[in-house]
Amino acid sequence: MNDTHAAAGSSATAAAPGVAAKDAALDAALRDLPSLIVAYSGGVDSAYLAYAAHRALGAAALCVTADSPSYPERHRALAIRIATEFGFNHLFIQTA
Repeated sequence: MNDTHAAAGSSATAAAPGVAAKDAALDAALRDLPSLIVAYSGGVDSAYLAYAAHRALGAAALCVTADSPSYPERHRALAIRIATEFGFNHLFIQTA
């Protein structure tokens, strides 16, 4: 392994405890809620929050996607695929 890869590996390892602590804090905050609605587009950020909410609250977490003519079909398909794969409680709301 060259020095560049060794340094990158060290940084990733050092960052992992911080990420784990943030994930644990998010989980604890979500578990304190009786229920939650997640504005879920299917993008990375909302998908992660939807996953964390589903993990913490199960069916008490509702993922809602605003569906309008401006929402691309490929995004709609991705949102459906991810929601189905992870078992999210998911609804589309038609907007104009």
